[in-house]
Amino acid sequence: MRLLKRSGRLVKISRPFTWGFGPLLFLYPFISHHQALSLVSALHFVFLSFPLSFMLFGINDIYDHETDKQNPRKGGFLHGAMLSKIEFGPVNKISGVIAAVIILIGAVSQNMVTFSLSIALVATSYAYSVPPLRLKERPPLDSISNAAIIYLIVALGFSYIGQGFLIPEGSFFTLTFPLLIAIIAIHMFSTIMDHTPDKKASVKTMATVFSKTKTAYIALILMAFSLLNIDTSDKFIIGFLGFCIASMCAYFISRKERTAKMVSISQAVVFVICIIGSIV
Repeated sequence: MRLLKRSGRLVKISRPFTWGFGPLLFLYPFISHHQALSLVSALHFVFLSFPLSFMLFGINDIYDHETDKQNPRKGGFLHGAMLSKIEFGPVNKISGVIAAVIILIGAVSQNMVTFSLSIALVATSYAYSVPPLRLKERPPLDSISNAAIIYLIVALGFSYIGQGFLIPEGSFFTLTFPLLIAIIAIHMFSTIMDHTPDKKASVKTMATVFSKTKTAYIALILMAFSLLNIDTSDKFIIGFLGFCIASMCAYFISRKERTAKMVSISQAVVFVICIIGSIV
């Protein structure tokens, strides 16, 4: 259990830049409906930061081990630690404990929707990386499952204020569905930056299966669909979708993986800024 004594190692595995995504998404319904966190919802809030990130990326790194050995970007805080096989056991156990606690919190809430969403969040997180499903290598299911994880986090927050599985009530198809299409597009595009190491390791992603150029075009079309079909007056949402379209268009200037990486990073940063803007 040497891993447990190295806090820096744990932090690196969890990708610190992702810690804020879960809590911000979870908080949105509380702030937009002017409701305070309860003790139970606060526990979910906490476990959607570092713990969820560690679980998601920890199990992902275990099953991406062969690919990661060929990825020159691996090893930093942005792309995570390069796990050694001796670390597989501890990372698996810690991830399992985190998964159990997230589900347990849902059970303690005594809300069937909250409990069901907690189970679905954990199940989708594992299905993304772990065989036999391993949705990560079944494009476009890899992108759809990423959108599903984000949706489940937001829906989890909405469940605490009394809403059901389709959120927000009355606006799923006019607001949420177009946003989910946009998230799918963003994830599809993000596979371009790892095209070379993924292709060397024979990993199936949108970029390796459909080519970098076709993937970029598909992502751009989906993003345009989202912008044209969304029904909202929120300037931050509209601005974010517009930025994504513009940044994806910029990729075609060079069509290099380095450019795709910069586009994906900038989209993540603007995404966080727009979430904060929307809830504040």
